Amino acid sequence: MHGLSKVSVSPWCDVYFMGEVLRGRDIIFHRKLSPNYVGLGAGFDEAGFAAHVTETIKAARGCRLEFAARDINTLCGDLGRARRSVEIIRDCIERYWA
Repeated sequence: MHGLSKVSVSPWCDVYFMGEVLRGRDIIFHRKLSPNYVGLGAGFDEAGFAAHVTETIKAARGCRLEFAARDINTLCGDLGRARRSVEIIRDCIERYWA
């Protein structure tokens, strides 16, 4: 893995395995958040989104972690979803990252 600075961890991979491989290395565990929670549908499934984020945080403990939010263009007309999603991410980091 010489020369890598970041690895994009797909939703279809084993995030815990990737955490083990990247833990302690100077390689960023990059995770694109699923747009299904924030950018689609009439309601914002906050509990589902928190569980999604928490799984990544637990898998990436000891790694350099980066989240990306893409494909959430419209936010279903509710800009508050973006603000709330950041609050949820911060809360999950505070609870589970240490």
